[in-house]
Amino acid sequence: MQRILSWSIWLLILFSCSKEKMPPGTASLTMINAIVGSQPLITSFNGGQPNGYYITAKRISYGVFNSSVNRFSSYTGRQDLALYQYPDTTGKSSPLLQLVIDLPIGAMSTLFLTGTVSKPDTLLTMDQLPYHSAQDSVMGLRFLNLSPGSGQISINLADNAPGSVASSLSFKEMSAFKKFPVRAGIADYVFEFRDESGALIARYKSQGLSNPGSIYAGNAWLQKNFTLALIGAPGGSTILLVPHSL
Repeated sequence: MQRILSWSIWLLILFSCSKEKMPPGTASLTMINAIVGSQPLITSFNGGQPNGYYITAKRISYGVFNSSVNRFSSYTGRQDLALYQYPDTTGKSSPLLQLVIDLPIGAMSTLFLTGTVSKPDTLLTMDQLPYHSAQDSVMGLRFLNLSPGSGQISINLADNAPGSVASSLSFKEMSAFKKFPVRAGIADYVFEFRDESGALIARYKSQGLSNPGSIYAGNAWLQKNFTLALIGAPGGSTILLVPHSL
């Protein structure tokens, strides 16, 4: 009995030590560069100069999403984030943006960088992504105005009334997630972004919406969530698709 008790105590001590050594939870951060006129942005999470660090740091290009570049999962809590324009990364360089952001453990956030080089701006969202069950043949989409200098915009599907999907989105305003069917036989969606007068600004067409996928790669849209953001200055705006992982 004493031997069994000693063994149990040893297991408890071992479990406690192992528990202390377990790494803390992480947060998910997606960073999007929509700063008009910017060079690729170098990230520095130590809040200081990126000397000796920028060579291996991520370079976030304007108007591009790449999961291996735009997503971060190694940081939690209060973060001092500095963003430098490449190649302005010497000891005498000043960051284009210097921010303090909070990344709670387990949270999913998106940091949208917008504005212009002379007047950069940011929008940090704590993302509550819709859940889609295995039986849901849908996707989730939300719409965002990241075009500095723009008025209110509206979004509609082609051949539908302006604003029928989302309306009255001012700069840095975003709609709630909306669900759209994804299944065989449905044509690709064409989303039209319009200004306050109803004039067309830009179109975005989904690709492969009815593709059933394969055992190796599923449908790129099915049961997933995305942000469609209008980026760029008026007269040169484009639409950027930002996928979100759940």
